[in-house]
Amino acid sequence: YQEPELLKIFSVHGEVVEVNLPRKYPNGPLRGFAYIQYKKVEEAERAINAINETKHHGRTIAVDWSLPKDKYLKALKSQQSKYVCEQNNGYCIDSCAESSEEESNENETDESENQQVKSYNSYENRVIDMDIDHDDDEVDSTEDSSKDIDHDDESEVDSVENNNKNNNSVKNKLHTLSENAVLFVRNLSFEATEEELRLSTNEKKRKGIIHKSVLTADPSGSQALKFTLHGRVLSVVKAVDKDEAHRLMERNKNKRRKEDRRNTYLIKEGAVFPNTPDAALLPPSEVTKRAASFSARKNLLAKNPNLFISKTRLSMRNLPLSVDEKKIKNLGKESIKRFKEEVKKGKRADLTKTEKMEGWDKLVHIKQGYGFLEFTQHSHALAALRYLNNNPDIFGEKKRLIVEFSTENAIIVKKRARLSKDRDSKIRGHNKADDNNSNSVEVTESNNCSHLEQRNLKRKVRIILLYNEAIII
Repeated sequence: YQEPELLKIFSVHGEVVEVNLPRKYPNGPLRGFAYIQYKKVEEAERAINAINETKHHGRTIAVDWSLPKDKYLKALKSQQSKYVCEQNNGYCIDSCAESSEEESNENETDESENQQVKSYNSYENRVIDMDIDHDDDEVDSTEDSSKDIDHDDESEVDSVENNNKNNNSVKNKLHTLSENAVLFVRNLSFEATEEELRLSTNEKKRKGIIHKSVLTADPSGSQALKFTLHGRVLSVVKAVDKDEAHRLMERNKNKRRKEDRRNTYLIKEGAVFPNTPDAALLPPSEVTKRAASFSARKNLLAKNPNLFISKTRLSMRNLPLSVDEKKIKNLGKESIKRFKEEVKKGKRADLTKTEKMEGWDKLVHIKQGYGFLEFTQHSHALAALRYLNNNPDIFGEKKRLIVEFSTENAIIVKKRARLSKDRDSKIRGHNKADDNNSNSVEVTESNNCSHLEQRNLKRKVRIILLYNEAIII
């Protein structure tokens, strides 16, 4: 199942606010369970009664209420049933939906950031474009973080009338995001209510710190507040719209890339995961091979901190035996041209501005090496990888290239650079010594030549004198 399919199935029984399909890692295989968020409790109950224990794709699915972790553990002890607790957004699930517990630590920041953008989007979709009823029984708990806002200001947003609500219901007035009057609250417990959130600003549940000047120790006119609810420190930030949320996410992603000296984000380039469009073009054995390669490289990077992913060197496998170094060089040069042509024709997506920042418009120089392509610019290497990897037009359907960014050892790379530097210095030293020797030889030869010429000249003079004397006699 994918999100649109689940949305179509569950929307029959009510208005679905959110569909969440957890995966083992971003763009990876599904974990076998999902979370469906309805707008009303009655709609969720109606969906459970209608869909629970029904067959889909030949399998009987179980639909039940999701529980907070602490309540689930209490029920686990009382019922003594064999469940497996999986902490995913604070929920626990049944063992029939259990999958592998191995999680990648390197993707935690990306997942949390995506959740934040989701929350921003959900605020837009579920608060601004929806009517809010005063009846607490009909309000979903997911709107708690955005409904407790001062309703007395002049600017208001028009709410759209919902067919499922009473036309005489009182509508709350919410501020738009452009007024900077909306806050986004995180780290709320699932038991928190609207009234508790509204009262969380009293003196008993907040800690204030007045900012003072460093020089005069006088108050600077600003204060930091620390709010707590149910023993949890609330994270309160200014709410932003969708475009701003995506911009912030992209900025933070670029910041993490600059701080990531091992370039671990490139490990997903060229990887083919099951249940993806690229995997549908390959036989199961090829998909397994590529997934195993991804897992092996991931484990190597996790175990050895000296390993890093090269941004300019590509590892190529599954090459035909007839391919030599010259063909690989030509293939690397041609792949960049073909990549640009396909971008112009709209056959593939172009590199982003961030990806093009690293030498896209500069000349390409490829170093020698069988099975490896090394570029001077990361953007060229990225374009070559995306064109060559899994492309049947290069060497045929049976020889689809497996192209990945090469995993390098920092110690070996430094040693190689040091040896290369020493070798260059030795060559320069030998050349200098050879130049000195050649100069000294030339000077000696010139001196020898002048000495011989002088001696021969003296011999000629002596012979002439003897000849003259003989004539005179």
